[in-house]
Amino acid sequence: MESKIEAMIQIYKKVRAGEPYKEYLFDHHLAWPRAKLYDPEDKHFVGFIMNRLDLSKAIILDEFFSASMDGEKHWANRLKLALNLFELLCFLHSISVIVGDLHEDNIFIQPDLKVVFIDCDSFQIQSRFPCSAMRFEISPPEASHSPYLEPSSDYFAYTILLYRLLMDGFNPFSFCQNPAEKDIELQERKEKGLAPIRNPSLLLPKASPSLDRLPPDLKNLIAQGLDPDKTKRFSPDELIRILEYHANHTIICPKGHINPTHLIHCLVCGKQIRPTPRLIKIRPYLIALFVFFMVLIPSGNFHLLETGSHLFKEGKNWVYTKIEQGWSKINEWVESQNTSLLEENLFVFIAAGDFRRRIKGSIQTVVINKPFYIMRKEVTQALWKKIMGYNPSSNRCPQCPVENISWEEVQTFISILNEKENAHYRLPTEAEWDYACDKGIEVGRKVAEWCLDWYAEEPFFQKKRVIDPKGPGFGSHKVVKQQSSNTQNGLHITIRRFLRPFERKSNVGFRLVKDIIFPPSR
Repeated sequence: MESKIEAMIQIYKKVRAGEPYKEYLFDHHLAWPRAKLYDPEDKHFVGFIMNRLDLSKAIILDEFFSASMDGEKHWANRLKLALNLFELLCFLHSISVIVGDLHEDNIFIQPDLKVVFIDCDSFQIQSRFPCSAMRFEISPPEASHSPYLEPSSDYFAYTILLYRLLMDGFNPFSFCQNPAEKDIELQERKEKGLAPIRNPSLLLPKASPSLDRLPPDLKNLIAQGLDPDKTKRFSPDELIRILEYHANHTIICPKGHINPTHLIHCLVCGKQIRPTPRLIKIRPYLIALFVFFMVLIPSGNFHLLETGSHLFKEGKNWVYTKIEQGWSKINEWVESQNTSLLEENLFVFIAAGDFRRRIKGSIQTVVINKPFYIMRKEVTQALWKKIMGYNPSSNRCPQCPVENISWEEVQTFISILNEKENAHYRLPTEAEWDYACDKGIEVGRKVAEWCLDWYAEEPFFQKKRVIDPKGPGFGSHKVVKQQSSNTQNGLHITIRRFLRPFERKSNVGFRLVKDIIFPPSR
């Protein structure tokens, strides 16, 4: 025992001297030995010291199994929890540690769905010290032949937990047996892969939910994870990809419950889920309703917006604008760009130039080179429902902005419009959003609004002058913007927040921009 604890302490010291993130995992997610304890008299080994973990608000994984998929334990959160659990498992594998006893009683879940492992002294360490404890109900078939396990052995136990998490706590090897036949022991079921998800001829227990609740690719992955042959189980990358996809792609029933996108009836209330977007036919009058709220912002300097005439660019069939108190009509060229669905060609025109924004005391000049259309108002609940088939909003009001929608769901909305209209709708970049705010468009007043960009901290804005910025190339959160009613030194004050792409808030909506494809120079 002392040698194993010493090996665990050395692993911790080695990791602590490396990447800070790995040290953070040890400090907050693992009850891990830090130092040995000896009897003060005869100096023999008596135990070890571990880090203190705050589990006052945590619950054991078992509480998720039998809980309803309503509230905070909904479908998407279960997948996020499963993903967090597997990522912690992969971290341990990267430092030559096999959990082995991956039992729900040893796994605590924090309110933010982060996972904590306790009883880490039972883990297999560096293929030198085997697991000192393992529950029979989750042990892989190979554990009966060898005390030393591999990462794929943990995949088997993990798959059992994943199945139970998504199937109301039922064990994947449970099925109805003929009373006249001999009962098949659990070990034999595991060794032969006798599970309904792997063998459709086996009947699920009467109280078990249907396997149809599982997305087909996730169902196949679970079947692979339960394979008695350890070489045929899923790869970590494949599991992470599928879990991430389904955690971020969900559909909401009329009562607001979160479901996987392939279902017809809600997991929680049984209500029929509205038809999925791909089944909705968009009628021309719906597009007319949509573009009715669009305004045009060509690139430019706010100070050039004044009563008078301005030739945007010379040339036949190009854009000539007539500015009247800040509003303009696009004539020849717009009519040639398939904009006939617009009931009114009223747009805001801003001549070429730049604008300024304040970033933590510093003033940054932003140049917007390309003009674009922007919706005068947010997408309404009525329009969202017409196109998507359901209204996810917390505060129901047809003409109010749609809210309680994720960034990912907005992308689905946009894809439908672009496909049906052969257009280039998208979310505004943060710079475009700020630009519209600077030019007097009422953005972010009723609700905060999704932007296209990944979120970046302030160092990303250290440049004094930028041209058409689009944020970092990748990240974990998307930008959410809101406008204050105040100004400071002539600058509009905006509130900058961030959310994960799959998160929803009852005060976050969106508006769209439409790219303009210019004709070639003549």
